[in-house]
Amino acid sequence: MNVLYITHISSFFTGANRSLYHMLVGLKSKGVKPIVLLSPYADMTLKVELDKIGVQSYIIEYYMPLLPNNDSFRDKLLYLPKILRSKFRNLLARRKISKIVQAESIDIIHTNVGPLLLGYEVANKLNIPHVWHLREFQDLDFNMKTWYTKKGFLSMLNHENNQQIAISRAIYEHFHLKPPSTVIYNGIMKSSAARYNSSKSDYFLYVGHLSENKGIQVLLQAFSIFCQNNKSHNLLIAGDSTLPSYKLSLIDFLNEKGIGDRVSFLGHRNDVDQLMQSATALIVPSLNEAFGRITAEAMFNGCLVIGKNTGGTKEIIDLIGTGLLYDSVEELADLMLNLTKVGIENYSDELVSAMNKAKIKFSEESNAESVHRLYLELLKNRDDN
Repeated sequence: MNVLYITHISSFFTGANRSLYHMLVGLKSKGVKPIVLLSPYADMTLKVELDKIGVQSYIIEYYMPLLPNNDSFRDKLLYLPKILRSKFRNLLARRKISKIVQAESIDIIHTNVGPLLLGYEVANKLNIPHVWHLREFQDLDFNMKTWYTKKGFLSMLNHENNQQIAISRAIYEHFHLKPPSTVIYNGIMKSSAARYNSSKSDYFLYVGHLSENKGIQVLLQAFSIFCQNNKSHNLLIAGDSTLPSYKLSLIDFLNEKGIGDRVSFLGHRNDVDQLMQSATALIVPSLNEAFGRITAEAMFNGCLVIGKNTGGTKEIIDLIGTGLLYDSVEELADLMLNLTKVGIENYSDELVSAMNKAKIKFSEESNAESVHRLYLELLKNRDDN
């Protein structure tokens, strides 16, 4: 079975691409031959990781159907040219993808994110099955401004040639999906890779992109309140921003509050699992997480999660039954402070239980089995028709 996967960007350091990577590892073991389509970016770390596991990739230029900025005079001047350029490049990309599909005898095209239309368009033209993996709300989490309307997107989703996968019940309901659309939770890692470390250190951890929609400002505000009553625990931030000025504004805020020495910006890390295993808790302040991959990762690593009471973060914590939820900055600060007073060691039994449940719900093996079963059904239905 040959499957072409189309990604939105080429960095390994995104939830969607890390989830794709782990899915491919599992699917390869089931005899699927994955071929991944990448667009040329400065950050090509996904290609590096794919090469390591022997997954073939193609690099061609294409764009997501997003409207450009229209704020400054220069933005307004270049607004239409940018749209026309993107549409023209995507026209060329569709032709190149069609040639790849035919040359590689592709059986299924699998688009790895929602706001990317190329796979849908090529699959319809060539009359082969298309899997649309919905990994984001688009509006609630990233405030995306797209070429299409939500009504138009729903119409495309419901095309008879599509099979939709939602990564959470929250996503499923957001797009008003119905069977045979299905929810398949992301595969985080192999179940055998789960680890619990009973020895915890005096730090809270944040992992992810530094942006407003990820709630990093809320976390820093809560941590500044927390520091008024706690002198022992620090905050580690594993992640970075594409905008240096935004990161500087966060640092300025911390210095104004006099707590700059208690927060460490680590950048992208390859030892996130180890950081989680030793943390007092992982903070997930994302305003609307579609799934909350980082929440599930924490559970695999025996790490308590304190998360925003919305979207996929709430869904995962409710499903597993372990974790703390908050609605406001003050509530987050209180939960952090109370945890340091009670002691994370008092959660050990709950953390081990959560880890064992996560191994069943969010393992690489479980994810690959569900996706592979879906592929087989798609091909069977195609052959029957």
